[in-house]
Amino acid sequence: MAFEGKVHSSQINRRFEDLVACLTRDNPVPVGTAVSTGTGIMPPNDLALTDGDRVDIEIEGIGLLSNPVKKLSPGSRVTSPKSNL
Repeated sequence: MAFEGKVHSSQINRRFEDLVACLTRDNPVPVGTAVSTGTGIMPPNDLALTDGDRVDIEIEGIGLLSNPVKKLSPGSRVTSPKSNL
């Protein structure tokens, strides 16, 4: 594991505008996109996510959520993956 941490949501110190700027800096974001602040943990810049990385979140008793990281090109169309549920 490259990074691990814990924080209470009351400790988040990023402004909403900063979160949106980070989200939209390299990726097109469709109207209606929800921004989830997660836990507010900010890893050092040398651990920033890059294209091809994988993010795994595991909660004991619930399971594992695993997502690939993909940098989109300007003008790319975002599509939702098909669900088997």
